[in-house]
Amino acid sequence: MRAPGWSSWSRALAIVIAVLAVVDPAVTTARRRRPVVAVVAADPRGDSVLARHVSDQLSEDFRVVPARFPTADVTVVAGDALPRSLDGIGSPAFAVHKDDARRPLTLTALSVPSTAVLSARVPVRVSVRARGVAGRTMSTTVRTSGALQQVMTTPIASADTLITLLLDLAPPARGVTAVHVEAELSGDSATARSTRVAADAAVDVGGRAASVHFFDARPTWQSTFVRRALERDPRFVVVGRIATSRNIEMRIGNAPTMVANARALDGFDVVVVGAPDALTSAQVAGLSTFMRRRGGSVVLLLNQRIRGPAEELTRVASWRYVRVDSGVRLSVPAADTGRWRATQLLYPTMLPEGADALITFGSVATGSASDTSPPSAVVWSVPFGAGRLLVSGALDAWRYRERDVSAFERVWQRLVADAAAVAPPPLMVRVARNALAPGERTELLVAQRDLVLEPSAVRAATSRARATAMLETMDDSTSVRSAAPRRAVRLWPGTIPGTFRGTLEAPPNVGPLRLTITVDSTRAEVPLLSAPSFTGPADDGRAVLGAWASARGGRLVSEAQLDDLRDEMVQRVRATTRRERWHPMRSPWWIAPFALALSLEWWLRRRRGLP
Repeated sequence: MRAPGWSSWSRALAIVIAVLAVVDPAVTTARRRRPVVAVVAADPRGDSVLARHVSDQLSEDFRVVPARFPTADVTVVAGDALPRSLDGIGSPAFAVHKDDARRPLTLTALSVPSTAVLSARVPVRVSVRARGVAGRTMSTTVRTSGALQQVMTTPIASADTLITLLLDLAPPARGVTAVHVEAELSGDSATARSTRVAADAAVDVGGRAASVHFFDARPTWQSTFVRRALERDPRFVVVGRIATSRNIEMRIGNAPTMVANARALDGFDVVVVGAPDALTSAQVAGLSTFMRRRGGSVVLLLNQRIRGPAEELTRVASWRYVRVDSGVRLSVPAADTGRWRATQLLYPTMLPEGADALITFGSVATGSASDTSPPSAVVWSVPFGAGRLLVSGALDAWRYRERDVSAFERVWQRLVADAAAVAPPPLMVRVARNALAPGERTELLVAQRDLVLEPSAVRAATSRARATAMLETMDDSTSVRSAAPRRAVRLWPGTIPGTFRGTLEAPPNVGPLRLTITVDSTRAEVPLLSAPSFTGPADDGRAVLGAWASARGGRLVSEAQLDDLRDEMVQRVRATTRRERWHPMRSPWWIAPFALALSLEWWLRRRRGLP
């Protein structure tokens, strides 16, 4: 009996492979699987280096995926703040922030009004986080179009502190103007390390002035001199109504006939009330509605103890009155007010909940050297519905108003400007950043003031609106529209009726931009700037980041603690061995031996001369 030749064996092998392909057998094996770790950069541009460092440190013990991976065993966020979107991030989650030694200064916030008047000073609010540099000094500068506007030097008192500064600038010309702020840390010696952080913003010079209405139930010196201070500031358009007697009144400008009608106040940002103790119940109700529904600000200039209906506005249970022979020095943050004084002070025993102290005085006001009580708030503000209430208890501060030696005028101009800034316009537009690099994106939020602040029943009945947004390029700082084509920005309805959301992308060309938004018949314009070197303030969200990581079963660590983090993750998430069933015939590689067997059988038959 002849043994089967190679041709028979190759034919048999091909037949066996074909049969196995039809049967599709399953094989059970034990496989060792390394845990999967997803490393996510909080800011794809600023935190990419930190994310790569984290990935390199974890790659020896884990399978690292440098992107969002919902089914990952662990997620690690690299950065100093939460990512803009948390979609695709699973649990548990850890967070790694940059070493403090590498970033002793962090410019966390830069606030500049979107519009300003050409001949007025523009306030610039800057917040800088300083870590590990106690005893050093910080120099903050403000520039517009390369020209130096202001320099402020601030000592750093503690190892971890948030420094908030209020600077100002004089707009050089009309149009969209770039504002550049730098904070530099320097030591006393030549060998001390120096660090610089910066951020940019834009302001539209030549915008609308704030509208302020003065209402005096009877003439008062305090209201008179505050009004004169605002009339000298081009940032304000001031009108007024002063009741000089029962049936006689004096009007300044086109002032409304009454404040009891809240609708008559809709065109104003701020209402300043002199002699609030003389307000009637109807007038108090109108001012309350103005704050709640319009979102405006009301300033109460006290000249004596509040009695009657106005007590409902302040919500203060008890007051204290202090009178001294010499003027008491009043302290205002971020302003030169050392020479602003008063001899008669009226202040609440305890501030209402949520109130902020704006101007304070120390224990010297009581005349007791042993009094160590904290400073009392003589000027304070508190949220009131959608608006804000500001109360001044410096009853005779107007006596110390000499322009050459007192800050009375400057302080009141700033207080009212801040109060006007929080009063929303008819169409509220919020852009996360108004200074962008070409191609950079930012979030856009649009809201109709009257619709958002109306009760839910009215809001539901009138919530249909059409919104359009158009981005235009300006030729130069004069804000003349260029011949470049306009770009439409898509807006989507928000979760709240009357709101819209969108994403704006800066065009490739650089220069001033203007975003025009129209909702029904209401129109708003927002200035923007596009330049390659622009940077925005860094989010200092470590506290939120740490709380988020703890809620996800992890914790917040520094870049220097990556070894400890790796050891902790190895203990918590170990490699697993599991039995898996797999089908070898479903792999495309089985075709290789099948084709080889057929080719060998064909070659042998041809060699023997067989068909």
